[in-house]
Amino acid sequence: MSLSIIRCKENSPDRILRHLLESSGTHQSELVGTVGSSEAVEAIMSGNSPITEPQATIFASRYRVSPSLFL
Repeated sequence: MSLSIIRCKENSPDRILRHLLESSGTHQSELVGTVGSSEAVEAIMSGNSPITEPQATIFASRYRVSPSLFL
């Protein structure tokens, strides 16, 4: 699966991640191993916590997009 997503100010990292989750049929709970805890996943998904560079690299690899979409 290769997706093209244009990063603009309306497409915040959390919205992009949410879109990728929905498009791929992935559930937030599947990100716990990547992020560390369900609380951390919720904080990222709500926009209250930024995605770190290591997390961005993992998400980018998983969804075949550029890490810059998440930073």
